[in-house]
Amino acid sequence: MEHPTSASEPAGEPDGEPDGEPVDEPDTVEAYDATPIGGAAGPRRAARERALELLYEAEVKGCTVADIVDALPLAPDPYAVALAGAAQARQAATDELLGQFSHRWDVHRMPAVDRAVLRLAVGELASQPDVPARVVLNEAVDLAKRYSTEESGRFVNGLLSRVAHEVRPGELDAPDER
Repeated sequence: MEHPTSASEPAGEPDGEPDGEPVDEPDTVEAYDATPIGGAAGPRRAARERALELLYEAEVKGCTVADIVDALPLAPDPYAVALAGAAQARQAATDELLGQFSHRWDVHRMPAVDRAVLRLAVGELASQPDVPARVVLNEAVDLAKRYSTEESGRFVNGLLSRVAHEVRPGELDAPDER
């Protein structure tokens, strides 16, 4: 699998300005996730973003997610902390899976944001069986596009799809229930 960049820093924070590309927004707000019409993020989407920030910061600083959370003046959303904690707790197993399915890409050579997104998504797949795998994959791709590069979205989607078949066998093969 080829990845377009080896940068270890995020491509930039979104400025909230439209980029001219069409956005697919769901018509309804689902209990586990959603972006309602108008673009306001659902609580789980916001929690995933915060979890990504926590994982990235912990890796850059060489500490645990708990260390980051303990140093904050206000505690983040509990779901964000749970996701980041689950991802960090199973990081070794996740990295092994990512290495197994990422042809020619050593996990530690992947861009740091992509690596954090992948670890977060695999952690959610493993620890949150109530969240459909398709939702986890879509959210991870959106995070990669938003905080890394457009090409990162394709990279994350391809790699995470293969890993999801291992973590949740058969779920992605079932028809989409929309």
